[in-house]
Amino acid sequence: MATRIGKVLVLFSTAALLGTLCVWAFASRVPRSQQISLGPSLYASARGSSFDRQLLLFNDLQNGPQHGINALHAIEVSRPLPGITVWSSSGGLMAHPGWWTTYVNLMYPIALFAVPPTVWLLRRRKPSGRGFQLPDETATG
Repeated sequence: MATRIGKVLVLFSTAALLGTLCVWAFASRVPRSQQISLGPSLYASARGSSFDRQLLLFNDLQNGPQHGINALHAIEVSRPLPGITVWSSSGGLMAHPGWWTTYVNLMYPIALFAVPPTVWLLRRRKPSGRGFQLPDETATG
């Protein structure tokens, strides 16, 4: 059972890593008005250039994602973890109450999702240091 869970974790992490790498590769080409709906009040987009590319999660489709001068006077900024910044409305002059936008630097999910496949590959190496072990066809299970 533990190996089955490990295999599912490696497959999930590999798929998530490939998806995150695709988002990172195309983040600079996504227009500001392009979003993906993840739920009734959850939307995602991407932006950035060079290595500073971000995933944007926000809840207000008409006014989001909040960034730039339109959000400067009425926000609260928090940084719960390195690479994650949350802008939320603070009820100021220009704020629409209840909006929030979360910016996640894409290098952090890439590093996180790369760990299980890397560990799996390192554990599959032959002790001699050459190549990887092939599955034993005579073993059952």
